[in-house]
Amino acid sequence: LGNDQQATQVTGPVSAMSSPVSKRRRIDRDKGNDEAVKVIERDSSDIRSSLQGLHSSLEELADVVVVVKGEQSSAEFLCVRALLASASRPLRAMLYGPMRATTTGTADELPRLQLSLTEPWCFKHLVHYIHGLHIPLDIDTAVQLHHVADYYEVLPLRDHCCEFLLGVLSSRNCCTLLWRSQEVNCEPLSQRCHDMLTLDFVEVMENDLEFGCLDACVLHDVLSRDELVCYEEIQVLQALVRWYSRQPSLAKYARLADLLPLVRWRLLPEDRRQEVEDLAAKLIRPQGGSGVVPPSGSLAHEAGEAWEAGEAGEAGRERMSDVSETFDAQRLVGELFAPPSKAMSRRHGERMPQERQLKWGHLVRRTPPNPQTNSPAGSAEDTAVTETYLLHCTQSYMIGRSRKSDIRIGHDAPMPYISSQHFKLYHAIHWSGPQLSATSASDRTPPRLDAWLEDLSQNGTFVNGKRVGRGKQVALVDGDKVELVFTQGQIQTTPNVNNFPIFTYQAWKPETEGSAVDSADSQGSENPDALGTMTCDPEPMS
Repeated sequence: LGNDQQATQVTGPVSAMSSPVSKRRRIDRDKGNDEAVKVIERDSSDIRSSLQGLHSSLEELADVVVVVKGEQSSAEFLCVRALLASASRPLRAMLYGPMRATTTGTADELPRLQLSLTEPWCFKHLVHYIHGLHIPLDIDTAVQLHHVADYYEVLPLRDHCCEFLLGVLSSRNCCTLLWRSQEVNCEPLSQRCHDMLTLDFVEVMENDLEFGCLDACVLHDVLSRDELVCYEEIQVLQALVRWYSRQPSLAKYARLADLLPLVRWRLLPEDRRQEVEDLAAKLIRPQGGSGVVPPSGSLAHEAGEAWEAGEAGEAGRERMSDVSETFDAQRLVGELFAPPSKAMSRRHGERMPQERQLKWGHLVRRTPPNPQTNSPAGSAEDTAVTETYLLHCTQSYMIGRSRKSDIRIGHDAPMPYISSQHFKLYHAIHWSGPQLSATSASDRTPPRLDAWLEDLSQNGTFVNGKRVGRGKQVALVDGDKVELVFTQGQIQTTPNVNNFPIFTYQAWKPETEGSAVDSADSQGSENPDALGTMTCDPEPMS
């Protein structure tokens, strides 16, 4: 083509044949632009670094002075209003909203906001948290910060403090943290303390020095529960005596009228009568002193009114003493723990009280026959031996070759493959996780007792065919199989000349526990090797 024709083809009108090609190119170009779009955001560590830099530059960038007045001291803090308002809804209302309480300063002065009923050190930690700085926590700091963060609605800080307190809760500080949780209205911690009192009752009673200061209403609630974990019912009476004896008072003595009937006396065997009488002898009415627990109940109604009215001095003590003289704790124990004949006549038609949570499972031991004996098929020597051990609450169990083991195995084997302390079984409370928001009782997942195995052996402990490892722990569930030294697959190629037993863990089932206990009693009377029910050892059962 000539130059004129080429120019016409390039610059002239687009022909019908070239139109689809141009449209496809536009679509491809638009599609390429869409694929090039990317969403970006600022890194959280960079944001935190900026907030920390802002805190270090408050002398230059602050636009408000917060004056904090506590009960014992006061302090002033340079702050940035917008940052405080973004972290706290109440502070936003005080700085910008209808609760605005800032005073306008002069040209050379910053506006001032006054806060009362807040300790300066708490507000300092609050500001540090808002600026992304680290805060060291201990129990006292966490309790106070939880209260301040809840008041100013800095909810992440409140939840961090609550999680810390839930993590440090133990049987040694349960009663103290329960009181502190009620003081600052930390409902998750309060509920966790109630659960620990229920599921770890004996440990709290023996280890918490503040058990004697436990509120009588809380103790009444705990002792009323069927889920209360103890080894035997007499421990409930021991707990009441310890609670009263640590800080005796007329008010606590009057509360015994409500607390002693919570012991399930019909579950106490007659052969413990002397022990019951010795414990009751410690419940002596104090001669004077002010009460530390407000009394309640029918026998202490007047004393409770005196307490609620705030009566003090000699008149209040005399009235408390007059009411307490109508009640005798030792006489009440004698009436409640009456001989069987009198008890039956007095409680005619009354059902046996339900047992508390006294067990946490069973351990079934199966010892296979020794293949080296060449015993006839079907004979006693050719039949596997099965024993079932009842696992009591508050107890851990050592399994091994030593005479001190709770369940002794391998001591008569030709080779000492079984360790002196081969593995240990124990139980621990499984918490469903910190529920930091208020939940109803029906929505809350209750805690439970989980079984655990700790491997202490040289030659190995296997759970469902997998080796645990010395010094390591593994949680057990219903039906888990525990093997020693060899698994079944290895035993098929290696003769089991040592007769290593195979254990099966069975979780506690309340609906079948009655029949299991009856079976245990009958087996214990027939088996001379059965371990007694009144010791820390398990009971072989059929």
